[in-house]
Amino acid sequence: MNIFGLLATLVVGPYLYTGTDDLKLYAVLATDIDVSNFNSTLKCIEEWANTCQLQLSVEKCCIFEINKKHSTSPTSSFCLNGVSLPTTNIVKDLGITVNDSLTPCTHIAKITATAHQRVNLIVRSFTSRDIYVTACIFYIC
Repeated sequence: MNIFGLLATLVVGPYLYTGTDDLKLYAVLATDIDVSNFNSTLKCIEEWANTCQLQLSVEKCCIFEINKKHSTSPTSSFCLNGVSLPTTNIVKDLGITVNDSLTPCTHIAKITATAHQRVNLIVRSFTSRDIYVTACIFYIC
């Protein structure tokens, strides 16, 4: 069983999780019929957006495959507005980075790297390398 997620920028109805201006479409794709239904759903989203005169940000859309044990046919491609959607292993949503194994390691690594960069910037801004002076400055703040 595969679960695919589509991240797009619009608000729409069933089978979806919606935010204020985004959409997450989830589907279990176990058979070719499931793939066909998923493509039909994408087509419905396209038609709905065109009817409502909304422009989809296709460049922000992707296919995020969560379970690769039972992968669908590699020839399966998903399109939106005639553009083939890329498949990705990592997605950032609401500030949280999610990888295809749903572990927090990618998110934590990114946060840790950013924290190290900021700490190094602070350390480089001090001219004194005296530990006592540095400790006093941090305790005052």
